[in-house]
Amino acid sequence: MRRGLRTCMPFLCLVGAILLLLPCGAIGAEQPKGPRIVIKELEYDFKEVKEGDLIDHAFQVLNQGDQVLEIREVRPG
Repeated sequence: MRRGLRTCMPFLCLVGAILLLLPCGAIGAEQPKGPRIVIKELEYDFKEVKEGDLIDHAFQVLNQGDQVLEIREVRPG
């Protein structure tokens, strides 16, 4: 029994140290700087659309970052 504990102790100490140090990095970590795009609605269902009908929908795009957000290209999908 003692021999098994001796072989496991370094592993248990390592796991304990990792668990103690992980929250420290998260507490002092800053939010990444730059633009941060937030889109509340990623898709919209127009239901049934007849050929030739004009359809329209506006997606709300927010920049919650600390720098200018540039949208350079939009591709319909």
